[in-house]
Amino acid sequence: SRKDTVAEHISRLRCADLMLDSFPFGGHTSASDFLIAQVPILTQTGKSFHTRIAGDMLNTLELNEFIVNTNEQYEQKAISCYEGTVNVQEVRSYLKKAIYESSIFNTKEYSISLAELLLQ
Repeated sequence: SRKDTVAEHISRLRCADLMLDSFPFGGHTSASDFLIAQVPILTQTGKSFHTRIAGDMLNTLELNEFIVNTNEQYEQKAISCYEGTVNVQEVRSYLKKAIYESSIFNTKEYSISLAELLLQ
C-alpha cells in the first residue's frame, strides 16, 4: 500500500461536516488537521491539559460556541449542528480564512516566539 500525502489526508477530512472531539482524551493533531480541512470541531473542555487542546484552538479562532462544559451541552450542540440550527457551512467559510490569519498555523511566528522565549 502506498502512503497517502498530507493533501490527500486533508481532502478526505473535508468530507466531514463536524469533528466530534472525544472526552476526556481529545484530539491534538487530528483536531489541527480537521481545522486545516475547514471542518468545525465540537469539544468538551475539562480541567486537565489533554481536555483543553481542541478548545484552546477553537478559542484562538474565536469559535467558542463549539466549546462546551457538560455531556448534555455536547449532545445538544451536536444535535443542533445535525439539524442545521448551527450553520456549519458558514463556519467552514469562516475557517477557510481564519486558519491562515491565526497564530495557530503560523509556524514562522511560532518559531520566532519560541526562540525568543528560549533565549530569555
